[in-house]
Amino acid sequence: MSLQTLMIGTALSLATLTGAVASESSAQTFIGRQTPALKSDRMTPEALWAMGRIGSVQANAAGTRAVYAVTYYSVPENKSHSVLYLLDLKTKHSQRLTTSTHSESGAVWIKVGNEEQIAYLSAESGSNQLWVMSAGGSHRRQISHEADDVQDFLFSPDSKRVILVKEVEQNTSIAPKEKDLPKATGMVINDLMYK
Repeated sequence: MSLQTLMIGTALSLATLTGAVASESSAQTFIGRQTPALKSDRMTPEALWAMGRIGSVQANAAGTRAVYAVTYYSVPENKSHSVLYLLDLKTKHSQRLTTSTHSESGAVWIKVGNEEQIAYLSAESGSNQLWVMSAGGSHRRQISHEADDVQDFLFSPDSKRVILVKEVEQNTSIAPKEKDLPKATGMVINDLMYK
């Protein structure tokens, strides 16, 4: 069994065991773990929606710890919420790192000096930005201050540079080609049933 298979299996089992307490915020409701109500031995859609879903499992360079996201859903609110967890791969102990009412995602390990830190995306500041925290979940700070949401990111191997991925607004429209391009063959199709 590979380390990645072991990490994913452990994270999946911990997602169902790890509890998240529901609390109110003035802006949003914290959506956490729910206990599925199983009335028979059949799996129901309600039971599936009550379970957390594991995403983006990342092990540190030493292979001793992993950070992963668990997304919980609220059917009545038609919303989801993702939180980050830290898993000790030796003891199988898991601890929740984030408690914000805003979702956190895309966590990766980075090395800053001799310290391992976790970089992740969060909308805690109002728009989706890049944040960094210590491996224990403390000392959280925002490191990107873009006007628009950051969709994804990638750090250089030495963790000194980062590429931010953002959506680009397209203000151009499709228009007829210039008269000096008579051989242009582009077509504008706005009929859904075109073949």
